[in-house]
Amino acid sequence: MKSAFIAVSYKHRHDLKDVIQTIRETLLAHGYTPMVFVEQYNFQPHQTKRMMETSTGHIQACDLFIAELTHKAVGVGIEAGFAFAN
Repeated sequence: MKSAFIAVSYKHRHDLKDVIQTIRETLLAHGYTPMVFVEQYNFQPHQTKRMMETSTGHIQACDLFIAELTHKAVGVGIEAGFAFAN
């Protein structure tokens, strides 16, 4: 099965749970395994390097990248830029 990385605002992830669920269900219906990074990991503020290494590794390995852009989020912007560069 193909994989999809879903970038979403950490701060607003709870507000977007219905949207994320709809994206997740749609991806599954089309043969993708969805991965919502902010739901899978919980890094501390001093772990930014490790967090970026982990997220970029997942982005490089995914077949599809989706950025949920309802709210401004620096992390989502960085992930989207990295995905575009790759």
